[in-house]
Amino acid sequence: MRSNELLKYLSQQEKEDQVYSNMQTLKEDLTFLKMYVNRNTKSIFSFDIVPYYGMCRKFIKELYTQYYYNNVEEIDILLTEYEVVHKMFNKIDNDEINEELNNMIKDVYSYFEKHYEIDIREYVTDYVGCSRGCSRAVGIITSGIQ
Repeated sequence: MRSNELLKYLSQQEKEDQVYSNMQTLKEDLTFLKMYVNRNTKSIFSFDIVPYYGMCRKFIKELYTQYYYNNVEEIDILLTEYEVVHKMFNKIDNDEINEELNNMIKDVYSYFEKHYEIDIREYVTDYVGCSRGCSRAVGIITSGIQ
């Protein structure tokens, strides 16, 4: 499974609290909402059910719609990816710059480039609140991948 490459960056407690506890309920919600919309739509319009969490709209929306919309069973991969990227940006935002973070940046960057052909820097605004912080985070990631 792809997400195993990133799991090393989450503690066992983080895995249990943030990934596994949300995984089953999210799967149930998505399955139910899709079924409900398909059964009860009265208009000629189509509807997509797309999850998001907090400010993190673009990252989850793009990955979900492109890779997981028709495969809800693999939503645990998306949750793991979200949590690792969230943790990375929190460390950057809290100035926890060290060798461990640099390794994490390299691994996360190459993971998303390899599996999705995306640049993780495109999603900095989902995780960092102000424009100055976003520019700083992009700079740290850029220097970490060189």
